[in-house]
Amino acid sequence: MTIRHGELHSAGGAHVQAFGEYDVELPSHYGDAARELEILDRSAGMVEASHFGRLYLTGRDAISLLHRLSTNDLNGLVSGQARQTVLTSEKGRILDLVTVLHAGDRYVLHTSPTLVPRIIRWLDKFTIQDDVRCRDVSADTFRFDLIGPDGGEVLRRVGWSVPKTGEAVEVETVDVCVQVLAHDTGGVSCFIVSGPEEHAASVARNLTQSGAACWCGWTAYLAWRIGRGIPLYPFELNELYNPLEAGLAEIVSFTKGCYIRQEVIARLDSYNKIQKHLRKLGLSSEVVPGPLFNGSGKEIGVVTSVCPVPSVRPLTALSYVKTEFADSKEDFFSYSSIGRVTAKILPVGS
Repeated sequence: MTIRHGELHSAGGAHVQAFGEYDVELPSHYGDAARELEILDRSAGMVEASHFGRLYLTGRDAISLLHRLSTNDLNGLVSGQARQTVLTSEKGRILDLVTVLHAGDRYVLHTSPTLVPRIIRWLDKFTIQDDVRCRDVSADTFRFDLIGPDGGEVLRRVGWSVPKTGEAVEVETVDVCVQVLAHDTGGVSCFIVSGPEEHAASVARNLTQSGAACWCGWTAYLAWRIGRGIPLYPFELNELYNPLEAGLAEIVSFTKGCYIRQEVIARLDSYNKIQKHLRKLGLSSEVVPGPLFNGSGKEIGVVTSVCPVPSVRPLTALSYVKTEFADSKEDFFSYSSIGRVTAKILPVGS
């Protein structure tokens, strides 16, 4: 368990923490997680994200394979365009939420942390006579996520092109070609910056010094994504849930034809049989992820993630809630290490 770009983050004053769910050490914060959360919300912060996976897919059948194994319509994707899609299991559950980028001579697959070996095995399982080659480049490349409303301005300050949402540009710097991919996350246009591993430090210094982006730790990032209701592996995105339960209907095509267990997901939608929905909760105090109850003591859901910055008010969490209670205004409750905590479903977009 080691930190990527340790010298770079140490120079920035990072406090490093082990994140066991990803088997990595990451910068937890750079002195003030609450301030870093404010930066992500209001200006521009940069987050170490190299522990996410990156795969290169080549061969004439690469996109058709991805198209028939995932929920979104990937046909018509042209060079420089990207789309999110869900790889589904044989039960129609979430294997991973991935971003597919058409990068000219290859497709770049951005995956969740730790899942690359599993996804390679999954692709191999369904590659029969297809012309598809898959290469894991996670260790050979870096990834920094530039988040916040001023992200585009940071790119302009360093003289880089600013891609539109769902598109990517390649930027030639003095010593390296950097790829910048824009995608919508929680209603904010964020940028994935990636390139050869050996140039990670120079790219980071360029963005933080010349571009004035501020390093933000994983604690602030987790709080930011929970506050915006963004699901993340392995907390909300895993094989316990299907894409519709996770609020990913926008990247599920109901017209493109078959993908793995397409009929299950289509039936859930057509007959309104979705069992649960991902919701954001407001809490009276911090809780431990676990069961969620209504006022009568009936278990009606499960808390999956809790904001890790206690000074944030209202304190928020993410929870899967049974459909009959998913839009309720009543008080629910869960538990902290010292007792019962009141929880309330927050309106969408709050």
